[in-house]
Amino acid sequence: MIIAFMWCLITVTIYLVSLHFYRKTKWSLLLPVFFSTLVIIMLLLVFDIPFSTYHSGGRFVDFFLGPAIVALSFPLYAHRKRLLKILPTIFFWLTVASFLAMLSGTFLLWLFDVRLDLITSMLLRNTTAAIAIELAHMYGGIASFTAALCTISGMIGAIMGPYIFKKAKIETVLAKGISMGAIAHAIGTARLMEFDDEAGAISTLSFLLMAIVATCLTPLFLWFYS
Repeated sequence: MIIAFMWCLITVTIYLVSLHFYRKTKWSLLLPVFFSTLVIIMLLLVFDIPFSTYHSGGRFVDFFLGPAIVALSFPLYAHRKRLLKILPTIFFWLTVASFLAMLSGTFLLWLFDVRLDLITSMLLRNTTAAIAIELAHMYGGIASFTAALCTISGMIGAIMGPYIFKKAKIETVLAKGISMGAIAHAIGTARLMEFDDEAGAISTLSFLLMAIVATCLTPLFLWFYS
C-alpha cells in the first residue's frame, strides 16, 4: 500500500511540475501529459522497475480518466445552440474521416497478413483511450496496445496541432475543432481549449461522435479482414 501511494504521489508531482513549466514557457514538448509520461517511462527504465509495481499506484490516476472526459462535456452545454446547428456537418465529415483513417491505417497490415488482434487495435486508435480500451475487449483487440496507440496519437496531435494550424493558416473554429477531436481525442481537445473554448466544444463533440462512428465501422472492417 505504501509503494502504491508513493508511485501515485510521484506521478502527480511530476505532472504538476511539468504543468508549471508548461504554463511559463508554453513550449509544446512540455505539454504535461507528454512530458510527465516521458519522465515516468525513463524512471522505470533507468531503475529497472516493473510496470506492475508502478501501476499499483498509477491505477489510482487511471480512475480519473473517465470523469475527466465527462468534464469536457461542460463546453458542450455552453455552446449547445451553435453545436446543434452544425451537427450534421460535423457528423458527415467525421464519418468520411473515420472510414478513411481506419482503412489507411489497417489495409496494408491486412495485405501483409498481420494478426487480427493487432489490426483490431489499429482500427480503434481513432477513438479516445477510455472508450477504445473497452472496445478492444469487445472486439478482440489488445487493450494495452490500443491504449498506447490512442495516447500516442493524442499526444502527437496535441503537440503538432496548433503548429499545423498556424503554418497552414487555419483559423476557423469548425476546422480546428473537427480535426483536433478526430485525431487527438481528449488530449488534443484539452490543448485546444487553451486557445479557443468554442473550438474545444466542437472538438469534444467530434471525438465523442468519432467513437460512435468507429464503434459502428469496426465490425464491418473486421468482417472484411477476417
